[in-house]
Amino acid sequence: MQEKTRWFANISEPSKQLEKRFQVPYNTALGWQKKQTDSSDYKGYLFDHLVLFLRLEQNTIIKLKQLFKKDELKALWGALKSTMYTIDIIEMDKALAYQFADYCVYESTEAQQFTQEGLEVFSVNVTKKLNDLVEFEKLVLLEFLRSKEGNQYVFDKESI
Repeated sequence: MQEKTRWFANISEPSKQLEKRFQVPYNTALGWQKKQTDSSDYKGYLFDHLVLFLRLEQNTIIKLKQLFKKDELKALWGALKSTMYTIDIIEMDKALAYQFADYCVYESTEAQQFTQEGLEVFSVNVTKKLNDLVEFEKLVLLEFLRSKEGNQYVFDKESI
């Protein structure tokens, strides 16, 4: 039997948020378990990655493909590839706190396809799109970018 992977999301009322964002019936989202820690100001929820969110991941991937252009995903992949296997939701938020263009210049050769002016526009657009994602969507974005499916999608020259 495959071991279940459990992720942590520091959001409030996840069942209601999931129902609203993903049109999932409220009782479907009852797989969330509240995680209490010694620190009273740090509360969140655990969710079962394999069982509850399989369908939601696919819906999110469809949304990400519609939201981001391929060149944006490619530059984002390049910017995150050095830390992609250790990065988590919280670290991603820290990474995104930097100006995205500056991050790409230093971390992504894939971003060099843009002119300086184009990179500035690109920075504003992609940073806004990333900031509009909820924690779960950011996690799926990272998983998608480092997955075989994501790499085939981003780097398939015929479908660009």
